[in-house]
Amino acid sequence: RVIVPPGENAGVVDIGDGWCYGAAVNDVSICSTGCDSDVAVISDGPLMACLQIRTRMSIPDSFDFQNGVRSDDRCKLELESTLRLHKGEPFVHVRTRVVNTARDHRVRVLFPSGAAGAKTALFDSPFDVVERPIALRGDNHLYREQEVEGRPMQSWCAVHDPNLRRGLAVITAGLNEAAVLDQPDRAIALTLWRSTGRTILTDGQPGGQLLNERMHFDYRLVPLDGAPVAADLCEAGQTLPLGGPLHVVQMDGIEQEMVRSSLNSAAAELPSSKGLLAVGGGVVVTAFGRLEGGTIEVRGFNPCDSAVPLSIETGFDCGQQEQSLSGQMSDSRQPSTQLEGHKIVTLALTPST
Repeated sequence: RVIVPPGENAGVVDIGDGWCYGAAVNDVSICSTGCDSDVAVISDGPLMACLQIRTRMSIPDSFDFQNGVRSDDRCKLELESTLRLHKGEPFVHVRTRVVNTARDHRVRVLFPSGAAGAKTALFDSPFDVVERPIALRGDNHLYREQEVEGRPMQSWCAVHDPNLRRGLAVITAGLNEAAVLDQPDRAIALTLWRSTGRTILTDGQPGGQLLNERMHFDYRLVPLDGAPVAADLCEAGQTLPLGGPLHVVQMDGIEQEMVRSSLNSAAAELPSSKGLLAVGGGVVVTAFGRLEGGTIEVRGFNPCDSAVPLSIETGFDCGQQEQSLSGQMSDSRQPSTQLEGHKIVTLALTPST
């Protein structure tokens, strides 16, 4: 049994720009632990349970650049998080709502993972999944631009302790920075937003403070009792902005005739299920579209270290041929049956006439 505790909100000063987080020497970190909170049970049924957590924090309203400290003036920041757990789903849905009332700060939500022995964490990126060390490099202080704990990601990050068989993954929609803290509980710190007053090479950009902006953030918490499956997390990251996976629909008469014609028999018995495209073997599909001339292009990648089977099933008769990212067809008329680790593949599907 794996239990995911409620997230703790933490805010620190951010005097950086739109590109990079900037810490202050004299910073004061404000945590939601001990803050005024209330919990409401919205639903407690056999198919869904839903909690709503409101947390009210008192935080400095800005950074005092003249004295190099956070302002003595305070403002109220209220965060409302709704957590939903649906029957049969292996994750918790979370939506956090907030109206930002302060300047010059970064707000993150922290989730202890329990992966005490983990040394590295996984972060997805375009066409790959990158394993990064949790601890900062020992000679970090010697660098002009020092390494920071925040890591870029496209839609998810995960940390896991193989000895304890415990861990946690966080899947997001539009939140592209997270960190696994180098502390015993190996908490995942997900950045919700940053309020900054300038962008590099500009004299100022006050809109970056997001002051009085009404915002909401969607993410999922996935408890792990084994090693994370990168392909599954990538797929979940793709479906989260859509509100969930594609739904099964019943075909009408015209669509049924189209399927029968692809089976070369008007009286053919229809299969119980059929799809336009199915890619198996752990390959993550990133693009699917029709090109000029009718050719269909499919692109995917292997997020794992080892090779995986490359299997493509279509709901129509077609020829398959590999091509480069620039569109150059390979000499082989048949695609490979395996895709090497951390490699990209592009297939051209030519429907039969």
